[in-house]
Amino acid sequence: MGGSQAFGNGTDTTDVYKLEEVIEEVAQLEKVADISNQNLKIAKSENTTKKYEVVYYGTSVTDIRRLGYLVDNYTEEIEDYSYLFDVEEDGTLRIKNYLSYYDAKNERVTLTDENGEIITNLVIPSKINGKQVLKIPPACFSNIVNLETIKLPKGLKEIEHQAFINFKCNVTIDVPDSVDKIERYAFYMSDVSGDYLMKIKVPFNSADAKPSGWEDEWADDYGVENHTIEIIYSNN
Repeated sequence: MGGSQAFGNGTDTTDVYKLEEVIEEVAQLEKVADISNQNLKIAKSENTTKKYEVVYYGTSVTDIRRLGYLVDNYTEEIEDYSYLFDVEEDGTLRIKNYLSYYDAKNERVTLTDENGEIITNLVIPSKINGKQVLKIPPACFSNIVNLETIKLPKGLKEIEHQAFINFKCNVTIDVPDSVDKIERYAFYMSDVSGDYLMKIKVPFNSADAKPSGWEDEWADDYGVENHTIEIIYSNN
């Protein structure tokens, strides 16, 4: 259990925070019958170099074990985004009420939260309303003007043709290693995007190492004089 040990009395459970991605990953790594997502949480770390770590809370008050998985700076739950997204039965992600975010005159999409505040950093959870996010369909993210970063969820399997197209802002998109299929032009920037830059962080260290299910030209800036797509490899 990675040097796990119970820690003493006086633990303040009000300092405990959930973090879906870390918790699910640790649950899989531990592979212990009594450990489930419901028993794992994030708590303030006793390690001076990290802020938080994964903790197991058992069925009894005394059954509390630090698992040794340290986390840098997560302090709150990943937002559910159920107000923004729907997930279909096959795991396809959809933006709810898409037209409410769309400025047809200027062909711009501005995503906002429940309070009407503009979203700049989007972390898509692996599950929304209890449904696993497995696929991102064509034009799911099109003509977006407000996102600076997008972190795609662990467990995502497929990104379809032109799922991310013609962003009108500089954006960095983080693709997890669970993605085993990406269609041609899944990430696409054309001349209508202007000089904005789409950076894509991938989980391999060179173009030759891409998974076999990622089609050639999975990312492309066709017809653009200055390249507007940059691939960031995992060794960079």
